[in-house]
Amino acid sequence: MVVGVKKKVVLVKKKVARKEAFERRKVWKLKEDDTRARFEERVGELVSADAPDLWKCFREGKLKASDEVWERRKEGEIKGIHGGGTRM
Repeated sequence: MVVGVKKKVVLVKKKVARKEAFERRKVWKLKEDDTRARFEERVGELVSADAPDLWKCFREGKLKASDEVWERRKEGEIKGIHGGGTRM
């Protein structure tokens, strides 16, 4: 048994990598009949089956249509919540 020996503990701080904000689309709004009809109409205008890169045209057309039909929101933006705190 060794007496008087102390161990040195070294704490290393990890670097936290922040995630990049990404855009969220409100797909749950497609449950509403008028919103779905506007979305389908706009997608029909933007997407063409004759495009050389069909999948790219389809993807970009749907994203652009969704942005036009309902507003975009970045992740982390929640309307109505302005900070922490406790409820009473």
